[in-house]
Amino acid sequence: MKQVKRDDDDGGLDSLLDTMTNVVGILVLVLIMTQLGVSEAIDEITSNSQVTQEDVEAAHQEIESLADEKSKANHSLHSISKRNGNA
Repeated sequence: MKQVKRDDDDGGLDSLLDTMTNVVGILVLVLIMTQLGVSEAIDEITSNSQVTQEDVEAAHQEIESLADEKSKANHSLHSISKRNGNA
């Protein structure tokens, strides 16, 4: 009589399939947690972001002030570089 050989190699593939399933499950959980965190952050940002007209005007004034300072600094730098170039 012939003995029937059993194929014992299926155990390795089952283990690989289990590992891959676990990795996909973990990735899905990470995705869900990330989405929940992002949605909470968006809700918090939108609920706390009440900008008034005064805030906008103050920001415009600050921009104009900084632009003036930049212009003065550029003028000073230009005059210094002229003096160093002529010396």
